[in-house]
Amino acid sequence: MCVTKDVLQRLRDLKGEHVLLVGEPFVDEYIYGSVKRFSRAAPVPVVNEETREWEFGGAANIAANFSAIGVDTRLVGLLGSSDREGSFLINLLERRDIRTDGIVRSNVHRTARKTRVMGEGHQMLRIDCEDFEPISRHDRLEFYKKIDECAKKAMVVAIADFAQRTVDVSIIQYVLKVAREKNISVIATPRGPEFAKYSGVDYLKLNRFAYADCARQLGLEPSASISKNGVAICEKLSCTGVFITLGGDGIHYVSKTEECVARGFKHEVYEATGAGGVAFSYIASSLAAGLTVREAIHIANNAASISVRHKKSYPVSLDELEFCGCEGVGRHTKVFRKWATVKRVLGYFKNRNKRVVFTTVNIVDAGHGIIEILERARSHGDVLVVALGGDGTTEERERSGKLLSALECVDFMGYLDHHSEKEVANYLCPDVCADETGGVNKRFVVTCGAVRAQL
Repeated sequence: MCVTKDVLQRLRDLKGEHVLLVGEPFVDEYIYGSVKRFSRAAPVPVVNEETREWEFGGAANIAANFSAIGVDTRLVGLLGSSDREGSFLINLLERRDIRTDGIVRSNVHRTARKTRVMGEGHQMLRIDCEDFEPISRHDRLEFYKKIDECAKKAMVVAIADFAQRTVDVSIIQYVLKVAREKNISVIATPRGPEFAKYSGVDYLKLNRFAYADCARQLGLEPSASISKNGVAICEKLSCTGVFITLGGDGIHYVSKTEECVARGFKHEVYEATGAGGVAFSYIASSLAAGLTVREAIHIANNAASISVRHKKSYPVSLDELEFCGCEGVGRHTKVFRKWATVKRVLGYFKNRNKRVVFTTVNIVDAGHGIIEILERARSHGDVLVVALGGDGTTEERERSGKLLSALECVDFMGYLDHHSEKEVANYLCPDVCADETGGVNKRFVVTCGAVRAQL
């Protein structure tokens, strides 16, 4: 189902509206390095650290997703008062124009951090630094006070539980009491094992693992269908409906009276971290905008499918969703006959600080290790444009074009025809030109603007 512009406009109309997000923010740390050998002490790879980055994690990532949609997000969460992780998150939230006046700075608890060690494009190890102690009485009272203050203008309440013991039964019951007084809906994305504490929320958003844990804890038959168990979950927890995100298999919604499915998109997944948060924020925002459940799961499914194609957690904006989901460009359309169309498309990505890589492939070389070469080329940026050249029959040209356009590492493709590689590069003005090995072509100098004719 294509996301229509009318649906997106309904979400844009939420700009300036308030969401109360109660949850557990933490830091996602990424350590990037190269792997060239195994340890002599143990059969494990040795990662030589090259860069280290900190990003939004947990409820902070969901807040960033709400912000990308254009919603004014009030995050109520717990951070350490003196640790560097807490100070980093406060600064990062403020730089994204996300209000931090709902944050409780604790003298007892520390800010959680989840570290992912990345080697050769893959996650090698994850290290969690978390505090599972129950929230202190003083911090709990501060939490209640922040909820009262931030709920005054909220149109919906979202609860993001990452099983770190902050969002406990008492906090949830207090949120439900405030929401009922203001007649606003509550949607929660819980982690196990205490699912019964969410009894009374309007909607639940579960990933496939949380769904299995929830069904098991509530005494449901694990082998039963999602349709049957979904209705049982709604009955046992007194909720209106349950959204189940199934990764590449899409999103399934079940209630006592309605059931619908958004089928997943089959493509390469670079990083699934944070995709659930993208889906959750879009579902909550869609319901707040008065969209149907069917519209909500399809727009969330489209947004999550964009997120997983990017490095790290990636908030998806409405502009990008419109571009990729409505125009059919970026995920559906890859091959263009006119370089002028490609240039227009690249302008969209450049305006959003995306790094464009350009390379050429000869028809006769299209089957010889080309996947590794193009993946290496794309690693230099965010968008890869391939120009197919060389002599060949129409049949060979079409066959090579289909081969290249089927590769997930290729974002857009065109044909050189009577144009030279340098003419096309000068016209498109890429950030990087890759050579025949996929490496950066340092000898190839692009003179942007040198070619003014419509290619």
